[in-house]
Amino acid sequence: MNEWMIEIIREHIRKHPIIELVDVYKLLFQAANGPKHILMHGVDYDEIKRQWDSAVDAGEEPLEAISADGLMVRAHFAALKKKEVPLDDVMGALMYSVDGFQPRPELMIEWWKELKNLVETRALPLETSEYLELDEEFQQWGFIVKHHSQKFSEAYKPAYLVILKRYFELYNQL
Repeated sequence: MNEWMIEIIREHIRKHPIIELVDVYKLLFQAANGPKHILMHGVDYDEIKRQWDSAVDAGEEPLEAISADGLMVRAHFAALKKKEVPLDDVMGALMYSVDGFQPRPELMIEWWKELKNLVETRALPLETSEYLELDEEFQQWGFIVKHHSQKFSEAYKPAYLVILKRYFELYNQL
């Protein structure tokens, strides 16, 4: 894992002190796999619209880089609404992103192994026991879509979509 990706994780932890390892895993999973996982569950426009309508301002920037190259971002609903960005623009960017992103599962394998070292050496303030528990699950099922931890969800009420920044810029300049 390059230093930029490690810094993205550290910044994510700084911004979200109520965090568990599964939340960091989710960040890495999204960076490696992009938005394609949303197709596995089907794009539920009504659910996305509900999240959009109920999004709570948690002080997030509209677009949060989640990849070292800055190309993959989380598009935070509350911040986008504040800037009067239409949901249709975000959905359009999502659809283009699904088609335009090639998942890189080899990155997830590499990052997961390196994350273990970062946790065990206390380079990141996360629990080794959480890593081992998730690792056992992944040994059985592979790297699967995970939800944010309950603590993270309650504290930050995340509402976003993962998109490629360049496709969002087709619709809007932020």
